[in-house]
Amino acid sequence: MARIHPTAIVDRHAELGADVEIGPYAVIHAGVRIGARCRVHSFAVLGDLPQDKRGGDKPTRVEIGDDNVFREHVTVHRGTRDSITKIGSNNLFMVGCHVAHDVTIGSRCVIANSVQLAGHSIVEDYATFGGLDEFDKNFNFWRRLSCTRCRRLSSCAVSRASCQWRSSMRACASSSASRKC
Repeated sequence: MARIHPTAIVDRHAELGADVEIGPYAVIHAGVRIGARCRVHSFAVLGDLPQDKRGGDKPTRVEIGDDNVFREHVTVHRGTRDSITKIGSNNLFMVGCHVAHDVTIGSRCVIANSVQLAGHSIVEDYATFGGLDEFDKNFNFWRRLSCTRCRRLSSCAVSRASCQWRSSMRACASSSASRKC
């Protein structure tokens, strides 16, 4: 059975899995499905309208797997039009992260404080982000990639690499070659 703090707001059309915990002042909107044993901490907002002018009037969704943790002030927006924002299982979203519309996140990822994932991005399994990183729309972050101090990366695919830039680098490194975004 879900445990919902009395100050949390959970829309009656949201679907909560077994043993979900919703903390103080968290907001869960309609169209959100949260898997079992997820924890949503204070002031997190899941399933709000996308920040995209093309959102339209069609119902969209957020689908969240099992055993995810959403720390304080995390925001996850619904998809646009007929799309879904989809999050796998066993992920940790630290304080202040933003997951924009139509983003797909795999499983066992760590998204550190204040990471901003723009719309239509894809994050595969086991990815790790350092704090304060931001990624432009359509960014593909491949399996087991670790990124710390990236600060800002544009829409390019990187795979099996480690990004460790200290300012606004606009390049991506992969295990086989370097490529400008």
